[in-house]
Amino acid sequence: MASDARAIEILSFGDLVQTGSYGVHSRFRRVVNMTGGARFVSLVSPDVDAGPLNIVVRGLVPASVRRLHVDAGAINAGGVDADGTRRTRAATRGLAITLDGARIDAGADRVYDSTLHPAIHDHTRFRSNLLAFGAALAELAPEKSLAFLLDPDRVAGFRPGFERGVAEHIGHCVRDILFGDTLRGVSRLKGCGFGLTPSGDDFIAGLLIATHIPDGARSGAATELRARILASARTTNTLSDSFLDLAARGRVTRGMQELAVSLSLGTPHDVTRCARHLVSIGATSGVDTGVGLYLTLRSGLGRSARAARRLAGGPHELHAGEAQWS
Repeated sequence: MASDARAIEILSFGDLVQTGSYGVHSRFRRVVNMTGGARFVSLVSPDVDAGPLNIVVRGLVPASVRRLHVDAGAINAGGVDADGTRRTRAATRGLAITLDGARIDAGADRVYDSTLHPAIHDHTRFRSNLLAFGAALAELAPEKSLAFLLDPDRVAGFRPGFERGVAEHIGHCVRDILFGDTLRGVSRLKGCGFGLTPSGDDFIAGLLIATHIPDGARSGAATELRARILASARTTNTLSDSFLDLAARGRVTRGMQELAVSLSLGTPHDVTRCARHLVSIGATSGVDTGVGLYLTLRSGLGRSARAARRLAGGPHELHAGEAQWS
């Protein structure tokens, strides 16, 4: 069944969707991932989050999509920023796309602002909500996800041999990231695991997002930490590379925006609702990103003072959870 372009409406588009032509990279029931050189965009149905590179459309038939051309939206300014991310000027204008030969327009009022602006107003509430988030991930996560890092009993769900070996390797890498040599752990974890975007890459994306949440997230130490993590995490996987780039810039989906707000201002019930939504993303990508976010925030790695010590190779405080990784 082909999409009827006359029935398609753009409900929102990400502020970092770039101009240019795109071909299909991968397609699913609700999502068509498309690439054009180093550029990446996703056409998604209305029940998928708005995001920095998502075009949310009503009336899309993913199986029929072949080619996409974006005539407006974000502007690729060329080069890279000081933190190693690709320089793109966010969209402040409307979007015009040509989907398989049919033109569809959306006004500037449909642009989604993906910038993460968290503010921890009550640290006691934040810590309580963070623990609720971790508990929800451990309870709701599917098999073969990184939730075994929160609940070691879940390792039993991995087959002996290769799968158990991968899980053990991931555990060692995460211990290194959180409590040892962060960059060495990131280098060993990238590309590791299962899925279209490997579990290790999803974890690193969650790690990078987490560094934008604590107080001092805009400090020079935090910026340098993100730049060095991103440089160590670069892969040849187009999807992973795009998502890591966005995470380093603090550009996230609407669901992640809501999670950050809930952690700071919400209740455990709000946080659990956000965790349930995160777990529903992909086979395990959402929960794996959530595990990276949770463990990074819990370890305190994202705090600027600790980031500075870590980059300088200095000592770090032991965390009660470190015993889990030994």
